Amino acid sequence: MNQATTSYTSRSPVEGAASASNMLRELVAAMPIVVLFKAIRAAFATR
Repeated sequence: MNQATTSYTSRSPVEGAASASNMLRELVAAMPIVVLFKAIRAAFATR
């Protein structure tokens, strides 16, 4: 029980927040690529 609590606290909330912000950053980085891809597909569809 005590071991589980210490292992949980060793993975600090800050670390969790950092990984979440990393995931968000990757999502934001991938977003323009998705938008560009959709724009290209739309351009080919209109031709």
